[in-house]
Amino acid sequence: MKYYTFDSGVRMNKKILSISAVLLAVVIVLLIIDSTLEKPIVTNKIIKAIYPDWNPENKKGEKDVEPDAELAADETAGEPEGEQPAPAEANAPSYAESRTPMMQAVLKADEKKLRELITSGGADINKQDTLGFTALNLAVYMGRGNAVSALLMGGANPNIADIDGMTPTAHASRQKQLSIAKILLERGANPNKPNNEGQTPLMIAAHYGHDDLAELLLHNKANVNAKDKLGRTALMEASANGYSKIVLSLLSLGADKTVRDNVGQTAQDYAFRFGHEDIAEILSGEQAQEGTVIGEPMPESPAAPAGAPLPTTVPSTQSAPSQIPAQPQPMQTQPAQQQQQQAQPGQFRSNLR
Repeated sequence: MKYYTFDSGVRMNKKILSISAVLLAVVIVLLIIDSTLEKPIVTNKIIKAIYPDWNPENKKGEKDVEPDAELAADETAGEPEGEQPAPAEANAPSYAESRTPMMQAVLKADEKKLRELITSGGADINKQDTLGFTALNLAVYMGRGNAVSALLMGGANPNIADIDGMTPTAHASRQKQLSIAKILLERGANPNKPNNEGQTPLMIAAHYGHDDLAELLLHNKANVNAKDKLGRTALMEASANGYSKIVLSLLSLGADKTVRDNVGQTAQDYAFRFGHEDIAEILSGEQAQEGTVIGEPMPESPAAPAGAPLPTTVPSTQSAPSQIPAQPQPMQTQPAQQQQQQAQPGQFRSNLR
């Protein structure tokens, strides 16, 4: 009878392990080769067993996409970022294609071409692109003072808003275009027309600390106590961002410091919350002189009559970005010590809560 010794058992185990290692290596190599094929057979079956919802027709690393989602992704490829208008037609023009010759002249700062288009009378001066911009909205955003004046003299409507509800006056308030804002108000712009969030040009100027623009709007019948959709007023915007000069101006012209927003906070609450104790002290005392509230929301003023003489020059304005922004992203609240800056594309609204 043959007996196995301890040493013989160890040698047998080693042989089994060696054979197993070789077989495992062969399997791994075969799997690697299989996975490189255009339509893997074994690999797909293994993965499908582990992940039943896995789709082998997708490219590596891609998740399953519903057919409708793929179609939607193809249709939106190449469009500008931000909120877009709902497609009205299957063959609707792209953003660049929707620009009129007047808009192209504004973009290129070609005042001669712009004047020719205005005086010819063959183009719709108030036509909007896919973002809702008219030639006037674009000229204001770009800081083209002469173009703004020429378009207004040619009959451009100063109260047409883009898809975010931003009028030329609202853009001027955000971009700190004081001289352009004066021209717009002189030509019938409504200082109280809100954007889609309910924010008036005065609220925008107060948010960015543009005190000169705030003063201009207040003396052109801007509603000092208007509220946005969150119940916030221009006084709350200025208080939250630490602009004491605007706070004093608003109070002196009748701003109600006791008004509460939709969650019950006052302008003083915002001042305390963001560390502006000097403004909180102003709001708690009687430093501001009482005055008359300037203005209720005024009706839309008619556009300037077409055919009025075109101007030669207007006061110079600050330079602006060379492209229209994608829709503005939320902006953080600014500290009191921060210097007043012109708003950059994409910035607009602070999240005070």
